[in-house]
Amino acid sequence: MSNIGIIPEAFNPRVLYIYISKFNKKVELNLHFHDYFEMKYILSGSCEYFIDGKSYKVSEGDIIFCNPNVEHVKKIESCEYLTELNIGINNFKIDELKKGYILESNESPIIKLTKHKKDFHLYCLEILN
Repeated sequence: MSNIGIIPEAFNPRVLYIYISKFNKKVELNLHFHDYFEMKYILSGSCEYFIDGKSYKVSEGDIIFCNPNVEHVKKIESCEYLTELNIGINNFKIDELKKGYILESNESPIIKLTKHKKDFHLYCLEILN
Protein backbone atom coordinates (compact mmCIF):
# COMPACT_ATOMS: atom_id res chain seq x y z
CA MET A 1 0.00 0.00 0.00
CA SER A 2 1.39 3.39 -0.90
CA ASN A 3 1.81 6.14 1.64
CA ILE A 4 -0.07 9.26 0.56
CA GLY A 5 1.00 11.24 3.58
CA ILE A 6 -2.11 11.04 5.72
CA ILE A 7 -1.48 11.13 9.45
CA PRO A 8 -4.17 11.29 12.15
CA GLU A 9 -2.96 14.64 13.46
CA ALA A 10 -3.50 16.29 10.06
CA PHE A 11 -6.38 14.27 8.65
CA ASN A 12 -9.63 14.81 10.50
CA PRO A 13 -12.09 15.45 7.69
CA ARG A 14 -15.44 17.05 8.34
CA VAL A 15 -18.25 16.16 5.94
CA LEU A 16 -20.20 19.33 5.24
CA TYR A 17 -22.93 17.78 3.09
CA ILE A 18 -23.96 14.77 1.07
CA TYR A 19 -26.83 15.11 -1.37
CA ILE A 20 -28.09 14.08 -4.79
CA SER A 21 -28.89 16.61 -7.48
CA LYS A 22 -31.03 15.74 -10.49
CA PHE A 23 -31.47 17.65 -13.72
CA ASN A 24 -33.65 16.66 -16.68
CA LYS A 25 -33.83 19.87 -18.67
CA LYS A 26 -31.53 22.58 -19.95
CA VAL A 27 -29.89 24.33 -17.02
CA GLU A 28 -27.74 27.44 -16.93
CA LEU A 29 -25.91 27.70 -13.63
CA ASN A 30 -23.45 30.31 -12.42
CA LEU A 31 -19.72 29.82 -12.33
CA HIS A 32 -18.76 29.52 -8.66
CA PHE A 33 -16.21 28.11 -6.20
CA HIS A 34 -16.11 26.95 -2.59
CA ASP A 35 -13.60 27.35 0.23
CA TYR A 36 -13.70 23.55 0.75
CA PHE A 37 -13.13 20.41 -1.32
CA GLU A 38 -16.08 19.07 -3.28
CA MET A 39 -16.44 15.66 -4.91
CA LYS A 40 -19.14 14.86 -7.43
CA TYR A 41 -19.92 11.38 -8.70
CA ILE A 42 -22.09 10.98 -11.81
CA LEU A 43 -24.72 8.37 -10.92
CA SER A 44 -26.45 8.61 -14.31
CA GLY A 45 -26.59 10.76 -17.40
CA SER A 46 -24.03 13.17 -18.78
CA CYS A 47 -23.20 16.86 -19.10
CA GLU A 48 -20.37 19.26 -19.70
CA TYR A 49 -18.39 20.70 -16.79
CA PHE A 50 -16.24 23.79 -16.97
CA ILE A 51 -13.53 23.57 -14.31
CA ASP A 52 -10.78 26.12 -13.90
CA GLY A 53 -11.31 27.38 -17.46
CA LYS A 54 -11.34 23.95 -19.16
CA SER A 55 -14.23 21.96 -20.59
CA TYR A 56 -14.85 18.30 -19.65
CA LYS A 57 -17.56 15.95 -20.88
CA VAL A 58 -18.60 13.69 -17.99
CA SER A 59 -20.92 10.72 -17.84
CA GLU A 60 -22.07 7.92 -15.55
CA GLY A 61 -19.26 6.59 -13.39
CA ASP A 62 -17.04 9.68 -13.61
CA ILE A 63 -15.75 11.40 -10.47
CA ILE A 64 -15.16 15.14 -10.36
CA PHE A 65 -12.76 16.64 -7.83
CA CYS A 66 -12.95 20.38 -7.15
CA ASN A 67 -10.21 21.66 -4.89
CA PRO A 68 -11.02 24.74 -2.79
CA ASN A 69 -11.25 28.00 -4.74
CA VAL A 70 -11.42 26.28 -8.15
CA GLU A 71 -14.15 27.79 -10.34
CA HIS A 72 -16.61 25.30 -11.79
CA VAL A 73 -20.03 25.05 -13.36
CA LYS A 74 -22.04 22.42 -15.19
CA LYS A 75 -23.87 22.96 -18.47
CA ILE A 76 -26.81 20.71 -19.24
CA GLU A 77 -28.44 20.75 -22.65
CA SER A 78 -32.15 20.10 -23.17
CA CYS A 79 -31.49 16.56 -24.44
CA GLU A 80 -29.37 15.61 -21.42
CA TYR A 81 -30.22 14.43 -17.93
CA LEU A 82 -27.96 14.15 -14.93
CA THR A 83 -28.03 12.61 -11.47
CA GLU A 84 -24.99 13.27 -9.31
CA LEU A 85 -23.85 12.65 -5.78
CA ASN A 86 -22.30 15.75 -4.17
CA ILE A 87 -20.03 15.61 -1.13
CA GLY A 88 -18.41 18.64 0.51
CA ILE A 89 -15.46 18.07 2.86
CA ASN A 90 -13.03 20.27 4.78
CA ASN A 91 -10.59 20.05 7.68
CA PHE A 92 -7.98 17.73 6.17
CA LYS A 93 -4.39 17.89 4.97
CA ILE A 94 -2.47 15.53 2.70
CA ASP A 95 1.34 15.85 2.65
CA GLU A 96 2.79 18.08 -0.06
CA LEU A 97 -0.62 19.51 -0.99
CA LYS A 98 -2.32 22.67 0.23
CA LYS A 99 -4.74 22.19 3.10
CA GLY A 100 -8.05 20.81 1.80
CA TYR A 101 -6.63 19.83 -1.59
CA ILE A 102 -6.83 16.35 -3.13
CA LEU A 103 -5.11 17.13 -6.45
CA GLU A 104 -2.12 19.10 -7.64
CA SER A 105 -3.23 22.10 -9.70
CA ASN A 106 -1.87 20.51 -12.92
CA GLU A 107 -3.82 17.23 -12.50
CA SER A 108 -7.10 16.50 -14.26
CA PRO A 109 -10.11 17.00 -11.97
CA ILE A 110 -11.95 14.16 -13.75
CA ILE A 111 -11.43 10.53 -12.79
CA LYS A 112 -12.84 8.07 -15.33
CA LEU A 113 -13.22 4.81 -13.46
CA THR A 114 -12.73 1.56 -15.33
CA LYS A 115 -11.59 -1.34 -13.17
CA HIS A 116 -13.55 -0.50 -9.98
CA LYS A 117 -16.45 1.42 -11.53
CA LYS A 118 -19.17 -1.02 -10.42
CA ASP A 119 -17.85 -1.29 -6.85
CA PHE A 120 -17.48 2.48 -6.46
CA HIS A 121 -21.02 2.99 -7.74
CA LEU A 122 -22.34 0.53 -5.14
CA TYR A 123 -20.36 2.28 -2.38
CA CYS A 124 -21.88 5.63 -3.36
CA LEU A 125 -25.38 4.14 -3.22
CA GLU A 126 -24.58 2.77 0.26
CA ILE A 127 -23.50 6.25 1.38
CA LEU A 128 -26.83 7.60 0.23
CA ASN A 129 -28.76 4.91 2.08
